[in-house]
Amino acid sequence: MRKNLFKAVLSLALAASVLFGNTGVAYADNQEVQGSNDDSRAVEITCNITSVYSVSLPASVALAYDTLENVYVGDALQANAEGYWGTIIFGCAGKISSSESVFIEPVFPCTMTGASGATVELKKVLPNDKTEAKTVWNASEIGTAEFDGVSLSNCTYAYNDGLRIGFLMDDVSAYEAYSGTLTFNFGIRAN
Repeated sequence: MRKNLFKAVLSLALAASVLFGNTGVAYADNQEVQGSNDDSRAVEITCNITSVYSVSLPASVALAYDTLENVYVGDALQANAEGYWGTIIFGCAGKISSSESVFIEPVFPCTMTGASGATVELKKVLPNDKTEAKTVWNASEIGTAEFDGVSLSNCTYAYNDGLRIGFLMDDVSAYEAYSGTLTFNFGIRAN
């Protein structure tokens, strides 16, 4: 009987050590601090702060007939550029690092297609000194925006002065309605 009692106690002790040994593994990532008086313990805190931004792009742009003097249409200087022209204005807001900038860049040329399938290339139009419209904003130039539904503070967008776009009448093969999609690339890059 003593032998059976000893085996039973030994089996119970072995079962308890297996049970409690497995339970302790669940707390392996936490510190266990025990004491009977006041104490303190340091805990490491980490946070990855990233720049956040919002861009404002035109929903659509209507082009109107006009003649422009001394402008670059694409890469060619035109003394009298007869064609269809419009202006796009875009900008950004956000909380960005002082070592980063937000960029917004329209991609040219852009193919516009007519009902008959005829195409015309929409191009960037620059003044004769080739001054480019603003496409990059640093932290001191932009305000703050809303991100994931949370307002970071007052939302203030910084815009460019506008970028003229269009095409020459000489490039049109059919007189009809044309439409196309202008792509904008944007993001954050290091200064």
